[in-house]
Amino acid sequence: MCKAFNLKIMNKQNQDKYINLINSLFNCKNNNEIDIILAQNKDIVNQDFLQFISEIATKFERNGDSNKANLWRMLLSQLSLKVNQTSINKIEEYNYFIQQVLQQVVKCNNNPSLFYNFLAQNLNKINQDFANCLKQTTQFHLHSVNQQEAQEFATILINFGVLMYQFPLGNRANNLEISLVAYESSLLAYPCQNYPQMYAKITDALATAYLDRIKENKSDNIEQAIKLYQSVLEIRKRANYPEDWGHTQVNLANAY
Repeated sequence: MCKAFNLKIMNKQNQDKYINLINSLFNCKNNNEIDIILAQNKDIVNQDFLQFISEIATKFERNGDSNKANLWRMLLSQLSLKVNQTSINKIEEYNYFIQQVLQQVVKCNNNPSLFYNFLAQNLNKINQDFANCLKQTTQFHLHSVNQQEAQEFATILINFGVLMYQFPLGNRANNLEISLVAYESSLLAYPCQNYPQMYAKITDALATAYLDRIKENKSDNIEQAIKLYQSVLEIRKRANYPEDWGHTQVNLANAY
């Protein structure tokens, strides 16, 4: 499967090792087996290996197979945490905190001050590790529930994304990364072909978050924002949705 993509990596020997390792990981029955296999292959479990997986996900995405692309991205997210040496205890701690945070999103009931008071007491946990765990946890959950449950959960994530985008405290760069993850994960519950208007709404917010993004390369972030706004305008036609069309046009102009 992987060989058919003709991916460019360091050499053929590494490619074969990566493919064998990936096959072993997919055959694992639990996290303990995964940890053992990763330990046995620690010499190749590195950033090059993660890049290899990322390229596979990108190839699937370009070929229009978003389901397989998402599965590979989930694997990438899980392995990234391990490669970056985030401990199991720390992951569990963040997963528990994520549950608390999302519960607070529901409880705040359109009262941001209540939610922000909760976050203000936990600013030390609002960081990149939180964003990484949020991506892994939410995408796994969205793939494991039915459509209705996925959309109910996605609604919470969308609200969380808005709240984090507007959160005035803590590290702005980290807040935006978390907002990005919340929007991106929520899109899994609203594929464009089935829910075009909801997809457009989320993607418009995601594009704005990319436009303001502080981490990574600024020009790349702006380019991504422009692509996302343009994809929204393919759905929001002026004749059918004049107000939404105008809103996105203004956002696109700001990106330029």
